[in-house]
Amino acid sequence: MLIFLITLLTIGFGAYFFLKHRYTYWERRGVKQTDAKWIFGDTFRQFFMRETAADQMKRLHDLYPNDRYTGGYQMVVPTFMVRDPDLIKSICVKDFDHFSNHRTFVPEDVDPLFAKNLFALKDQRWREMRAVLSPSFTSSKMRNMFLLMSDCAEKFAKFFMSRTRYGEVIEVNMKDTLTRYTNDVIATCAFGIEVDSLNNPDNSFYTMGKRATDFSSLGRRLKFMGYFLVPWLFRVGRLLIGVG
Repeated sequence: MLIFLITLLTIGFGAYFFLKHRYTYWERRGVKQTDAKWIFGDTFRQFFMRETAADQMKRLHDLYPNDRYTGGYQMVVPTFMVRDPDLIKSICVKDFDHFSNHRTFVPEDVDPLFAKNLFALKDQRWREMRAVLSPSFTSSKMRNMFLLMSDCAEKFAKFFMSRTRYGEVIEVNMKDTLTRYTNDVIATCAFGIEVDSLNNPDNSFYTMGKRATDFSSLGRRLKFMGYFLVPWLFRVGRLLIGVG
């Protein structure tokens, strides 16, 4: 019992000093930082679904309006937020060679789907994928995609026009509606298929995409939190974060 108590106290003190040191990362470097919550960092409200990711970014962006940059924390990971447009331009253009890689979201052996996302690729794999995708965004290809997007927009408008009379007011869930429109655009432009998610709300393309990007369940949020805190455990246990 005494050994167990000593072990527990050692782990507790170790965790305390680790978090104390981690959450003063920017302060020690003379950078103004957010009022992050231990373990959750600046994602506390987002984790408990009290604000969206966009609202979180705006809140952090507006925290120090007169500073060129500020420091924050994504869970226990120090995060640097750049506010100054000229500094952003320098990072993305002039000094891009030093900032070409994105942060790893999840390792490939944990979830191959998210790990092979374009924003998660690094170094040579990113360069190879960029070379593959770049020809898809030429001026002529973009014009063709615009026509496909316009066609989806016309179907979107006709769907509501056929269900309302002039002057009639109807209630619409805008998030669901615009998600379906976006889904149709992606299906048409990227995959060359027509799904019409408004007239066919339960089509497999939409339902599978919604399932893959749904982070509302507590279980999935806990898995993401676990990966940020103890990634080695997820690698060992092969606890998949993606679809399924």
